[in-house]
Amino acid sequence: MKKLVPILFLVAAIVGVILLTGCKTGVETTLPGEKVETHEEASKQQYPRVRGIDVFYCEGLGYKYDYRQVDDRKIGYCVMPGGFECEAFDFISGDCGHQYTLCEIKGYTLKKAIEDYGNYSKSYAVCVFADGSYCTESDFFNRD
Repeated sequence: MKKLVPILFLVAAIVGVILLTGCKTGVETTLPGEKVETHEEASKQQYPRVRGIDVFYCEGLGYKYDYRQVDDRKIGYCVMPGGFECEAFDFISGDCGHQYTLCEIKGYTLKKAIEDYGNYSKSYAVCVFADGSYCTESDFFNRD
C-alpha cells in the first residue's frame, strides 16, 4: 500500500494540472451586448506583441503569412483564401477576418472581449459555443 501512495499522488497531480488548464471562468469580461466571464489566467496569457504568435496562428490555420515593409516598420499580414488579408495581430485578436478564424470555421461565434481596468483596457477574441460556454480563441486553437 505504501508504494501505491506516491503513484496515486502523481496521478492526482497530473489530473489536477490537466483540469486547471483550458477554459475557466473568473475575470469579468464584456462582449458586445452581454457580460461573460473568462478564465482568470486570461489577463496573464494574452498575446504579447512578440514575433511568432501571429505566424503560428496564421500558418497553423493553413493561411499564408507575409511580412511587409510599411513606412519604417515591418508588419506581418495573414493572407486568406481569395486574397482576403489583414494584419496578423488584428486577425489573432479578432479585429478582422472573423470568417477565417478556427472558431467560425467550426461553426461557433467569435466575439471581441474587452477587459476594462479603469486606466487601460485589453481586448481579445473569444469563441462562444452553442451551449453558451466560451474560451479565448487562443485556448480553442491550442486545444484543437
